[in-house]
Amino acid sequence: MSNPLLPPTESSAYPSGSRLRDPESRRTKARKILTVLHDAIKGDLRHLRCLDVGCASGLISYHLAEELGQVVGVDPDGAAVALAPQRDNLFLLQADALRLPFLHWLPLSWASWIVRCIGKGQAYDEKPLTCGQLKEVLRGFAIEDYTIAMLRDPDRFFTRNEVPLARLVRHIPVAVWRLLYSLLPNHNWVLRKDKSA
Repeated sequence: MSNPLLPPTESSAYPSGSRLRDPESRRTKARKILTVLHDAIKGDLRHLRCLDVGCASGLISYHLAEELGQVVGVDPDGAAVALAPQRDNLFLLQADALRLPFLHWLPLSWASWIVRCIGKGQAYDEKPLTCGQLKEVLRGFAIEDYTIAMLRDPDRFFTRNEVPLARLVRHIPVAVWRLLYSLLPNHNWVLRKDKSA
């Protein structure tokens, strides 16, 4: 990805110091996603279409569109979407993504309390599903799970800055991660739809 970094455009929509405003953070997140896709697909990604749910002003979407055939981003914040950079294969829309499944392991009241404590807003306004509920929603897909691989190899998947104590975490045995799996706050899956279905 040789394009220059975009300026932080979400300054009006997101708190000062937010990683959502940091172009390098967004570019790193896009590299993480592209690394997973390259590993899963093992070939050219230009035939793929991507839905980026919660795209904000589209900095990650923009970088994904460098290698993917088409990227559609949705976000409920129309002001952020209006600031989106342009690409021929990038389409960003204001939409209510809360009807799509989001995953978080804390009860809503606890998550809202944490959001207030760290100054990121007044409430955690996602409608989370449990891991089991999300798998049920996605039952028409084969799930290729990269969650544990990303924890165990943070350098390869560009997650070193996202995983607290990454140097220690990478040495936790896979069996322990499997036991703790449902408590993880983030799951990274590649979904494959059976074309014959």
